[in-house]
Amino acid sequence: VARSVGTAYIATGHSRDDSIETVLLNVIRGAGIHGLRGLGPSTLLPLGLECKDDTVRDPFRLVRPLLVLSRRETEEYCVALGLEPREDLSNLSPDFLRNRVRHELLPLVRQMNQQFDDALLRLSAAARQDDDFLEREADTAWRRLVTVAPSHVCLDVPAFRSVAPALQARLVQRVFAALAGDTRDLTAAHICAVQSLAFAQGGKVVRVARDIVWRREGDRLLAFLEGFDPSAGRFLMPDEPVPLNIPGETWVPGWRVAAVIGDGTDMSSSPGVAAVFDADRVGRKLTVRRRRRGDRMQPLGMGGTKKLQDVLVDCKVPAVARDTVPIVCSGDDIVWVVGCRIDERFKVLPSTRSVLRLTFVPA
Repeated sequence: VARSVGTAYIATGHSRDDSIETVLLNVIRGAGIHGLRGLGPSTLLPLGLECKDDTVRDPFRLVRPLLVLSRRETEEYCVALGLEPREDLSNLSPDFLRNRVRHELLPLVRQMNQQFDDALLRLSAAARQDDDFLEREADTAWRRLVTVAPSHVCLDVPAFRSVAPALQARLVQRVFAALAGDTRDLTAAHICAVQSLAFAQGGKVVRVARDIVWRREGDRLLAFLEGFDPSAGRFLMPDEPVPLNIPGETWVPGWRVAAVIGDGTDMSSSPGVAAVFDADRVGRKLTVRRRRRGDRMQPLGMGGTKKLQDVLVDCKVPAVARDTVPIVCSGDDIVWVVGCRIDERFKVLPSTRSVLRLTFVPA
């Protein structure tokens, strides 16, 4: 509706009582200082940004002009002007926690302290000031401590240790939001685990919500999505083999794999890492997986087999990156160590009638 009338602002009827209820709800749920802020007079509402023409427009701004008035005052105003506001019947249902706070908890607390509303709003205002101060400090700490890469975030451990625990928590929240898009599902226990990790030995790992992993490496604290190796800069290959669509395309972590079968006369180059094989000898039941202990192959040009470990060393693949190298297999046989070597047994020969071309394109 707002978009159709050409406005970027949406006004709501939230009152003083709504802000009080929000603060109490956040306390019940175990919120920190940020949750004590209550409702603000204005906030961005990033909804409806995806348009039919796939463009992204500025977010709406939600404004609450009635926050200074109580619910009773807004009702009296409507009566005085002969207005009939809409009543959401769900506001009467005890199935919702907010309604139980409104109709059961607040009346009881107000009997104990008739000035409770004013006291809670003073607490909210003080929390807002503290929260704003901590956010400014977190901005400064973020610029000094944090490095953001396309697929991971890195914190400087000595600097992280030197800041106050309250700022450490803010930084962990911001890192989580940078990777997950928001802080939903991040708990205080998760934050404490990451703070403890900063004081643990290197190599320790903490898994939090939304498939986000934290790992200590020397003086670095790395946060990344499960399955991505920030040290190698690539995604780890899966333990379980992923079947390839032949012909067709298959997605594996970090790669789009294209498989084309032809007679070898039209195998023009394309972006990515590519190799060709005798289609009849290699078959069509190929898979991609991570390296395994005991893997061996017969590198192109060799008469015998060789340990995969030695092949990777010969190809100068760093130790931290070896689990990110895709291994193409036909059954138990290694066909191709992507980016390194193909297997002698599946090479294209003068007698080859059909050629399979595999191309790995970074995704």
